[in-house]
This record gives sequence, C-alpha cells and structure tokens, in this order.
Amino acid sequence: MIIYNIVCVMILILFVILYSKISTDKLFPQLLFFLFTIIGSLSVLYLENFPIYIFEQDKTSYFNGSALILTLMLLLHAIGAYLANLVFKREVMTRQLNARVLGLDLNFLFSVLFPLILLTLCYINIAISGEIPIFSSGYIDRFEYIVATKLWFLLSAFGVTTSIIPISFGFAFAHYRPFRGFIALLFLLYLVYIVFIGHKFGGLIWAMFFFSLPYVVIYFKGNLFVVLKKYFLALTLFVAAVFGLILYHYSQYSFAQDFGGPVAFLFYRIFGLTGHSFWGGVNEFIGSLSTHSMDKLMLYWNGMDNLMLSLGRDGIESAIERGVQWTFAYFGVSLMYLKWFALPIFVLNGYLFTLVCYLVSKEARRKDFLSYFILINILNWYSIYLSSGSLSDLISLKVVLFLILYLFWIEIQSVYKKSSHRQH
Repeated sequence: MIIYNIVCVMILILFVILYSKISTDKLFPQLLFFLFTIIGSLSVLYLENFPIYIFEQDKTSYFNGSALILTLMLLLHAIGAYLANLVFKREVMTRQLNARVLGLDLNFLFSVLFPLILLTLCYINIAISGEIPIFSSGYIDRFEYIVATKLWFLLSAFGVTTSIIPISFGFAFAHYRPFRGFIALLFLLYLVYIVFIGHKFGGLIWAMFFFSLPYVVIYFKGNLFVVLKKYFLALTLFVAAVFGLILYHYSQYSFAQDFGGPVAFLFYRIFGLTGHSFWGGVNEFIGSLSTHSMDKLMLYWNGMDNLMLSLGRDGIESAIERGVQWTFAYFGVSLMYLKWFALPIFVLNGYLFTLVCYLVSKEARRKDFLSYFILINILNWYSIYLSSGSLSDLISLKVVLFLILYLFWIEIQSVYKKSSHRQH
C-alpha cells in the first residue's frame, strides 16, 4: 500500500507540474477546478487507506484502485490544458473598448451602477423577510430561506448568490482605478450579505474568485504560483476566516456531535466526502466492465442525478428533488457512463476549458464588459459541468444563446471598426 500511495502522489505531482507551466491568464480562471481536484484526489486516497463510513452511500470505504485511476485521468486533463496553453498565447491589447451611448460609459453603467442597485435590493429583501439565517440558533436551509423571501420574485433571475454582483464589481475594480476603494467596500458588503443568508464556503470562495479574476489576469503575467506566494498571507487570512465561519455554523448543528464535534465533522466533510462519488463510481465501473450497452451513454446527459441514484442510500430521490448535488462527480460520472470513451474526453475538456479561460482573460484586458460577462458565465457553466459531470449543465439553451450573443456582439464590433477606418 505504501508503494501504491507513493505512485499516486507522484502522478499527482506531475499533474501539478504540468499546470504550473500554464500562464497566469489561462490558469487563474481555472484555479478553483485545479484546487478542488487536488483535494478530491487526496480524499479518494484517504478513503482507500482507511475504512471510512460514507453517509451518502451507506457504505464503508475500502481499497479499489480508485486513486491511481483518478490521478491518471487528471494527467490526461492536464495534457489537454497544457496543449491549449502552447497554442493560445497572451496577446498585446492595442486598444480597449469604450462603449458609450448618449455620453454614458456603458462599461461603468453595467459593472458599477447596476450591481449597486441589485445589492441594495438584496439588503432590502433580507431586511423585510424575517429572521436572517446567520442569526438563527438552529439550522436554516439557505435555499429554502431565499426562495421564501419577499422580493425573490425580482431577484430569482439572478440566482441564489446573485453572482452577477462580484463578477461586475471585479471588472470595475480592475478598470476604474479612481473608484477602487468604493468598489472594494461594495464588494465587502456583498460578502457580508451572502454570509447573512447562510453561505459558508462555496459562495464566499466563488465570490472572491469572480472579484479577483480580472485584476489578476490584467496585471500579473508569467507563473501564477509566484502571484499566490506574493499574496500568501492575505489568502491565508481569508481561508482561515472562511473555515472559522464554517466551524461556527457546524457548532450550531447537533448532528456534528455525532462525528466528534465541528472540527472532526469538517475534516470528515473534506476528506471523507469530497471524493466519495469517484470512489463509488469506480466500483460501478468495475462491476459493469462485462457489459457494453450504449444506454449508458445517454445517462451522461444528467450524469450527476444518475450517479446519485446509482450510488446513493435509500431516500436519495428526495435529496435530488431539493437540488442536492454531490461534489467532485465529473470524473466518476465520465468513468461510469462513458467508460473508455472518457479518456479522449478528458484531454478534450482540458483543452477547451483552457481555451474558454483564455477568451475570458482576453476580454477582461480589452475592457469589454459585455463580452467578458458572457464568457465568464460560460466559464462558470463549464466549471459546473466539470464538477457535476452532467453534460446538460454545459450544453443547454442558455449556453447556446450566450454563444450566439457573443458572436453577434463581436460581429457588431467588427463592422463598427471597419466603418471607423473608412471615415479616417
């Protein structure tokens, strides 16, 4: 088992080395995928080395070779990302887009004024909707809470976390230097808001990611790990604050005591549950090697739900209906339903995901808020697919519409640029 662990860790290190070769403008947009993948890999290795009871599957873990299989899959994804990094180079921006209508700076209007109005509505909403989850002495489901608030009929179009706010403020913070202090304050108020409505980890991490992305890809070049080293103290304090908030929430949950208290429950959530979907997926894959049904390919469309139905304990259907999803399911879903076809898919997704990251960075530097907003939403949906494994999260009507809108907007800019050259 020692040799097996060493081999898995060495392959994981090779995965990290390949990613370290990717430039900051293409690596930072996929930083969360990169970090969660490492945590998921360590979780799978932990499940193989120790008999851990997996609550969601009502099983106790054992060795099944899943860590080795996973690290090899990660290597294929990293190869695709590395190839994309070689193809798509950082461009020098010769001009920025300054879209104006009736003398108004549209970039400023949509990246500062509109999210400010939306943030104000969010605070009004929780102020008039009764007890706020953070101040509750017991457990309040944040999704059930937010959909029951007074102004949800207005805010529902922007999602539970209203991610448009950190996306917009991040763009404005990077491009409007005189307003940075004010925008940073507004972003801080947004963080307070999502803490108030019960978000502990994911919402805060994604908010910080969306906010910092434009600034990082515009002002930092070269290796991302140098950037992370420069801001190591600030990042450590932020992560410590997030984990402190998580422990506070867990201290309010009586069931946390069943796992030895809030700290032990947090450890269990990270290492016992993060990688369990892949560990279970490997068992299903091994058990179905003798079958060659094409029906399995169709299950990839809603891969997350089908994986949960296949591996979950009794009553998992009600959890799916409430919108519950497991973490780190993409690799397990792909293995279960695509089988050997998954191997080229991992390389392809590594390549395409890095291409989307490149385009997001390019539009952020070009100061084109509409293009940036479209592409970062596509990046977000791609990230969701690379977490859930459900192809329907990536190939959907909203993604198609956003792609059409992006191509249409690029064509408008091209026509406008040609007409400007003729006039001069």
